[in-house]
Amino acid sequence: MMLFALFFVFGSKLASAAITDTNCTDGTNWVASAFNCDDVQASAFCTKTYAIGSNPAPAVGNANERVTTCFSSDGTAVDPAMRDGAVATCPKTCGYCCITPAFTCTNKEFPRVNCKTVTQKQCTDSKWREILADDCPNVCGFCLDGGCVDAAIECANDVSICRNVDTQDFVKINCKKTCGYCTSSTTGTAGTGSTRSSCTDDAKCSSWIANGFCTSSFYTEDVKRYYCPKACGKC
Repeated sequence: MMLFALFFVFGSKLASAAITDTNCTDGTNWVASAFNCDDVQASAFCTKTYAIGSNPAPAVGNANERVTTCFSSDGTAVDPAMRDGAVATCPKTCGYCCITPAFTCTNKEFPRVNCKTVTQKQCTDSKWREILADDCPNVCGFCLDGGCVDAAIECANDVSICRNVDTQDFVKINCKKTCGYCTSSTTGTAGTGSTRSSCTDDAKCSSWIANGFCTSSFYTEDVKRYYCPKACGKC
């Protein structure tokens, strides 16, 4: 009877365990956009800062808690300042890619595809990438690309292909962003140099600039001008 009671209590705790900060989850499990970006800081910095390895690793489809130092100062309650710091520096490490600038924009009101059913495989598929960048940018992390992406994801690995006479037909179709073949009609987000009206900063700028947003070489001048024009002196 005692063993049964202990098992019941222990089992109840396991059953009630849940991810404390549900950003980038479906409410229970991790979704792909939680990890679909790069960390701004070096991997060694993120691993050390957030003590990665101290918890079972979160991954797409599981319900493992993210490392609490990513979002909490006391190990339990969500501290927005701690979370914003993790988003600005180590979003992939902490599972916060979905709330970085690359994912926080609005999809088209009447897209050609159902944005809710788009998969990560489609995000990297040359047949889908340009459509998704235009219609469903916040699903694939295309919010900073202004609707212009490379259809072939390998283009940026060797930019010399842009100058090769024999590959011009290919790059004009498949490497528009890397090789500068985006059309003038490609508009919509920070990637094209658009700005917020009246030199207005994004609500999260205060925490982003505290973590080096304005001086970081990771973000382009257009991105800084779009999200934090006043704070970064870009007006």
